[in-house]
Amino acid sequence: MPDYLKIILLLLSWIAIAVACHGYIKHYYLASLAGAIVIMILTQVMGYIELGYLDPLWFVGTITSFFMGSLVALIVGLPFRLVRKLEKEPPE
Repeated sequence: MPDYLKIILLLLSWIAIAVACHGYIKHYYLASLAGAIVIMILTQVMGYIELGYLDPLWFVGTITSFFMGSLVALIVGLPFRLVRKLEKEPPE
């Protein structure tokens, strides 16, 4: 499988995880944190499966994937937050 296809599939899985977290957890920041943690774990597991062993610099990869997962989860959660705020506002 080409490398660019692996990256696209990984990014799509990150987006799917973020959507699932924001769909089930109503609090924006808590859902983003949960999504970032799940994305971080998924990234480490996928790296282990790809390499066959744990990366020697796994702690750097963990911090990096948590940061990237946080960005994805926060961006994906914005439409959820907007819809929930609009639903809370009373009609005029």
